Amino acid sequence: MWRLYQFPLCLFSRKVRLLLAEKQIAHELHQVLPWEHHRAYRQLSHTDQTPLMHDPDRGMVLVDSRAICEFFEETVLEHSLMLGSAEGRAETRRLVARFDEQFYAKVSRPLLHGRLLAPVADTDRAKALLADALWDAEGYLDEVGFLLGIQTWLAGPTLSLADLSAAEERSRCCDQVG
Repeated sequence: MWRLYQFPLCLFSRKVRLLLAEKQIAHELHQVLPWEHHRAYRQLSHTDQTPLMHDPDRGMVLVDSRAICEFFEETVLEHSLMLGSAEGRAETRRLVARFDEQFYAKVSRPLLHGRLLAPVADTDRAKALLADALWDAEGYLDEVGFLLGIQTWLAGPTLSLADLSAAEERSRCCDQVG
């Protein structure tokens, strides 16, 4: 059986949990706390990165949410999250990258760091980080609003990996602001 090593607050771990649920893939959850060093986990991952999927029966290890999601998308055909033409799948991948990389770097990460550092850091600097992140978030949310105004889901007519990525980033953003 698959084992998901994850940190519950990690948005990339959350995205993998959503995918596993959507595709109905049996798995066990194992919590990895980023501030603790686990020798056995490091031997599996060669990093401290979460999420990580491990199937000890097959001797298989998958690291990185995108690699994990695409692996299951290619090997578990039920409940596909990358349907459609090559063009549609390319749009899904573009949106996944946009939220996993750009939104995370410009919005989620600064919000998280701003909230964590505010009590101990220069308050003006923390406020500036938060203001910049909220400004950037508005542009991304406008794009989401536009896409959902012309189609049912972000990348087309059905739920896709793009929707899972966007949902997790939006969730993280709201967690930090609220």
